[in-house]
Amino acid sequence: MWRLEPEQKEALLHLVKCSISRLLVTPLTWIIPRDTAHYVILGRENGLFVDNCKYFYIWLHTNRTQNENIVFITKKEKLTEQIRQAGGKAALYPSLPAFWHLLRAGTWVVDTMDWQNNGRLGFSRGARSVQLWHGVPLKEIELPLYAKRLARLSPCKRTMLQAYKAITARYRECDYLVSTSAFLSEQAFRPCFHAKAIVATGYPRNDILFNAVDYDQKLININTDKAALEQLHQHRVQGGKTVLYAPTFRKDRHNPFEQGHINLAALSHFSRENNLLFAMKLHPLMQHRYRTGDTPGIIHIEPASDAYPLLAEIDALITDYSSIYFDYLLLDRPVLFYPYDFESYTTDDRALLFEYVAMAPGPICLTQPQLLGALKNWLENMGDEHFTERQRVRRFVFDHANGNASRRLKDIISAP
Repeated sequence: MWRLEPEQKEALLHLVKCSISRLLVTPLTWIIPRDTAHYVILGRENGLFVDNCKYFYIWLHTNRTQNENIVFITKKEKLTEQIRQAGGKAALYPSLPAFWHLLRAGTWVVDTMDWQNNGRLGFSRGARSVQLWHGVPLKEIELPLYAKRLARLSPCKRTMLQAYKAITARYRECDYLVSTSAFLSEQAFRPCFHAKAIVATGYPRNDILFNAVDYDQKLININTDKAALEQLHQHRVQGGKTVLYAPTFRKDRHNPFEQGHINLAALSHFSRENNLLFAMKLHPLMQHRYRTGDTPGIIHIEPASDAYPLLAEIDALITDYSSIYFDYLLLDRPVLFYPYDFESYTTDDRALLFEYVAMAPGPICLTQPQLLGALKNWLENMGDEHFTERQRVRRFVFDHANGNASRRLKDIISAP
């Protein structure tokens, strides 16, 4: 008897939902008129309140005109209530109010490619789509990965996959794709997405690094690890230094602890010796796959929480291939790189869009002793030997560094 694997079952269910949505819902989009002053924001992972969607929503809500309707759509009931209690507008999906907002909204704002999941695809016809994405691409994403996958398949399977992607609209052209610079628009975003226009406005999530006081604090606090934020702040007030470790995920979802690349006991000892507070924020796909144990000097930030309110309290960042370091360049503070699996990652996981050394403006370490040595050098010298490198990369990555990304984007998408 033919049995489907869990991933195959999930893909089949997604196909069925998209097909039914197209068949039953799309006809309604020809009847119900769109309102150009009506915006819906759909965060990734069924409406997580993080990153670009969170901050563009907050800016739109804060600066809305009397006739504008700004609604965050999510499958998370608790989040819906939190946004409403903070004075915002949110709709729980699926529900009749959410269906109505999706049908009426003239603009859909998304930050991932799974916006069409759970039957939402049929509601989208006739709306302008704004793809914020969720990071500056250092590694291959979307279309290059899809092309490689197609090349490995037989002609029959290739045709089936192409039909599946067409029906589910995975690679459908968006109206606006947000970039952070003209350089990245051409070198990174254009090869990876289908878009009518790529606009280098900068990322809404970076506005908070410049203009935090301009944002509604009650909305910013939603999905922020406030306990970690307070610990980081107090440690700095007391004269200590803070470091954030934020690696990206691997396709096998392993973490650096289970493979011995990070020894928490040794890191804890180093942190206490050097008056450091080490904050760990793993990718959500890695959570629940490691035990923290008793590690003074180390705190673990909730993986699915919003990291951006914490960045101002971070004195140095450690990462590997995560796009968070590009954002951190706007604060002009030290970045250390720990690509302990560089050879296997760039071979088995993702090819890089750029030469790693050229885009990594800081010490590159391949072992924990090297990493601790680089940290020790930073702590003892407090010099800034990589300042010029950071400035060079920052000029490539950002056309604007003034905290007005949301305003620039709104002006573009609302222009007649």
